[in-house]
Amino acid sequence: MTNEPLPNVESNDVEAIKRENAALREQLERARFEADMYRETAYKWYNERNPYVPPTEEELHVMVHGPRGQSPLELLEEFEEKYLQDEQ
Repeated sequence: MTNEPLPNVESNDVEAIKRENAALREQLERARFEADMYRETAYKWYNERNPYVPPTEEELHVMVHGPRGQSPLELLEEFEEKYLQDEQ
């Protein structure tokens, strides 16, 4: 901090700044409330369309230990069959 004196500010200016500050705080609070509402709605919508399904034992094994004896080429072929043919 510096030891320079504060500028001479009229009390009307200070009151105007306080009012503007209060208005901005209210606006921020409204925006936060709306964001919370939209976030909650979006999560509900997403969960309705994509409900959580716990992984099967086989899926867990693949996640932890990798695929069971499949070569990289076989993995790519499986991926293409499963996901890319739907887009064609």
